[in-house]
Amino acid sequence: MRDTDSDWAEIANSEPYFGVITDHAYLRGNLTDEALERFWASGRQDVQWQVDLLKAHYGDFKPSVALDFGCGVGRLTRVMATMAESVYGIDVAPAMLEIARQQAPANVTYTDQLPVVELDWINSLIVFQHIPPSRGARIISELVGKLRSGGAITLHITTGRDVGACRPQDDGTEVVRWNGEDYRPLISTPPSGGMTMYDYDLGQVMIILNRAGIHRLTAQYTNHSGHHGVILIGRKG
Repeated sequence: MRDTDSDWAEIANSEPYFGVITDHAYLRGNLTDEALERFWASGRQDVQWQVDLLKAHYGDFKPSVALDFGCGVGRLTRVMATMAESVYGIDVAPAMLEIARQQAPANVTYTDQLPVVELDWINSLIVFQHIPPSRGARIISELVGKLRSGGAITLHITTGRDVGACRPQDDGTEVVRWNGEDYRPLISTPPSGGMTMYDYDLGQVMIILNRAGIHRLTAQYTNHSGHHGVILIGRKG
């Protein structure tokens, strides 16, 4: 399995803001105060519309303990801190966490470890798409296992992609076997530091959430440059 944690450590060291949102305005060489403000404003917008939808479908929402999985530099975590009493920002990249801790709200803890606490809100946006699904499914199961009754999720996964969004030359595949319907990689040498994208089986994720007690869900379709997916919004119990 590809070591995506190492990939993100490299990305965070070189282009931490571009690694969060792949807009050339957020490359180190282009970064301005105005661009940074747009970056943080996008976090406020992304969180607010999800919470508004959550409240519209499931009633009032006042979380005590929240978690932002794949927090990066804190784009969403900072906003969540205005809505919850305490927030955990989780990320595997030390350089991302170092930036996130700068001017962090007092009620936010940034760490690379999942906290041993019950959660009222689990949020993850444009993160699991970079984690191989076999590993990502286990993480989702572990996360929702920490959710209190009445707790909420705002969870994004990708489920498919346009042919034009596929870049097989970047996946390290050198030799394949073709059976008339699909190909199977025989020899692969995954490059390091790449921003890989993975698609999830929505049915599998739905089963994981259902087993955790999240039976009612709202699904919002997403399309990020040809990568199709959903944001799943719901509450436990």
